[in-house]
Amino acid sequence: MFIASTRAIAQNEQKTLLGIGAGLDYGGLGIKAEFQPIRHLGAFAGFGYNFASAAYNAGLSFKLLPGKKICPTLVAMYGYNAAIKLDYGNGERHAKTYYGPSVGAGIETLTRDGKKNWTFEIFVPFRSSAFHTEYDALKDAGVEFNPDILPVTFTIGYNFSIGGRTND
Repeated sequence: MFIASTRAIAQNEQKTLLGIGAGLDYGGLGIKAEFQPIRHLGAFAGFGYNFASAAYNAGLSFKLLPGKKICPTLVAMYGYNAAIKLDYGNGERHAKTYYGPSVGAGIETLTRDGKKNWTFEIFVPFRSSAFHTEYDALKDAGVEFNPDILPVTFTIGYNFSIGGRTND
């Protein structure tokens, strides 16, 4: 007599992360929440301070190798991607934050317990014409930007799981 038995295990595919960091997806210096409805896809929102004003971003991340110790990611988002802040020395100040799309890539490195990760990313911001118009006008007026604008930006963040699966 042959007896076969199978057992189906429902895996919770959803995961929620909360993190702190520095970079566009964290709104400057700030926090980010990411909900992953499935292993490969995350939707996030970040809010922070970019030294000119409060700022935000929201977007999608695609995890190429979820659950691995080092997971490559691709990111697309809309939100803060440039800021101009001028202090005139007499107490007068000019600060403006600009919004637009940005795309990027990076890695997430899981900790041993699988509940936390470090994120390292590089972004290409598509800055608005309003930003470039103001930036060029200020440079023409003799304002020196130090450092000058970079064609890419960088992110570092520390995230921890607050619900759902912990180790893919």
